[in-house]
Amino acid sequence: MARRFDKLDLALLHVFVTVCDAGSLQRGAAMLGLSRAGVTLQMDRLEAVCGRPLFLRHAGGPRMGTDLTSAGQRFLPKVRAVLQLADEAREALGAVDNEERD
Repeated sequence: MARRFDKLDLALLHVFVTVCDAGSLQRGAAMLGLSRAGVTLQMDRLEAVCGRPLFLRHAGGPRMGTDLTSAGQRFLPKVRAVLQLADEAREALGAVDNEERD
């Protein structure tokens, strides 16, 4: 099971959270400075890595908003926590760099 997550990276997680916070793929893409098609591809890749859909598909077309499946709803707070820890780790390294310069 762990092998499936080998392709999971922080950039994908960041895009996922941004899209969820923006309320749509289009707005999320604009916030990230990416095309909607590019963001859609990244979210498709994230779903493939996770092995399940994270977004609900709307009848008659592609995802129109950011309605999450139950898996997506459970995943989102964990992703936020992972990104927060990554930021804290980066800050810790920055503090070490500052200490070493002093």
